[in-house]
Amino acid sequence: MILLYILGGLIAYIVVGQILVRFILADRYPDIGSYFRTGDVLNSNYEGFTITITRQEKGLVYGTLVMQPHAAGPPEHRHLNFDELFAIENGTATLMHKGQTRALLPGEEVLIKKGEAHKFYNETDEPIRVKGEFQFPEKFAFMLTQLYGFMDEYPDFEKSPKVMMQIPLFQQNGFDSYIAGPPVPMQKFMGLLFSPLARLLGYRSYYQKYTPQRKG
Repeated sequence: MILLYILGGLIAYIVVGQILVRFILADRYPDIGSYFRTGDVLNSNYEGFTITITRQEKGLVYGTLVMQPHAAGPPEHRHLNFDELFAIENGTATLMHKGQTRALLPGEEVLIKKGEAHKFYNETDEPIRVKGEFQFPEKFAFMLTQLYGFMDEYPDFEKSPKVMMQIPLFQQNGFDSYIAGPPVPMQKFMGLLFSPLARLLGYRSYYQKYTPQRKG
């Protein structure tokens, strides 16, 4: 009987909490469908990545990417709803893919299928340019601007409770990225638990101050 009460209370907390997060205290966003402008710069000192937007159309955002010298890149992660095709123009990038680490040279291409764990980074002394344009779903790209801003403002956030509070709010609003290791359903469940508390503590899924660097 006690277990039933605990289970009922947990379910009630999740349901009421998600109503709070998604409706009562839902963040107001700009028009994501026309948010990005050609030349917008998404810069992450934390990851060492600089993304320059080239265009936005048909639900996708396109851009170029430079990995700065000794760029740590993102944690090893996976996307559930889109693939990534990765190639570089110069230098030697390091790729972690499905548990293995390898050097990636110009002329080589790697297709990272949705659901596959991966990580790109730069161990060299020179900037590395990713070949051509890459593309992201626009909601993902929008939330990436928020994540980059948040990580640079709080560079120690991975070692603090902030990561448990902030990341679920981004994920529930289009940031399709989950760290490798813990099962994704577990990460989503933890998000359901932490996101209502995070919202009540003042965390948001959209901060206007993290708008990309813009020309003019």
